[in-house]
Amino acid sequence: MATANSPAGSCNARPVYRPHVRIVELADAVELIAEVPGADETSTDIELENNTLTVTARVVPVAVDGQKVIYTEVREGDYRRSFQLSEDIDRQRIEARVKDGILRVRLPKVAEKQPQKIHVLAG
Repeated sequence: MATANSPAGSCNARPVYRPHVRIVELADAVELIAEVPGADETSTDIELENNTLTVTARVVPVAVDGQKVIYTEVREGDYRRSFQLSEDIDRQRIEARVKDGILRVRLPKVAEKQPQKIHVLAG
């Protein structure tokens, strides 16, 4: 994952990571799938302002009482990524869920932008 530098002059700032994403188009929606290992529904926020969808997630390694960590490869920090939405997205019906470190954001298309099947009659 690419990392963003901490804000200048901030010694204790948490690192910010850009999550890897996959964006797929379905007939009735666009789905954004992001890797956010260690995040859950309580630490994940999605905001929509104007046409910008911003995903943030805070990750804190699990601490176990009585254990001293002597080595870790678990990242502690935040994930943050923003996306510009097209006018084809129905902003009122956006849904999101996170499970096992995978965030899925469903962005439904507005009805008039969805492909339509025209029934052909005989005769």
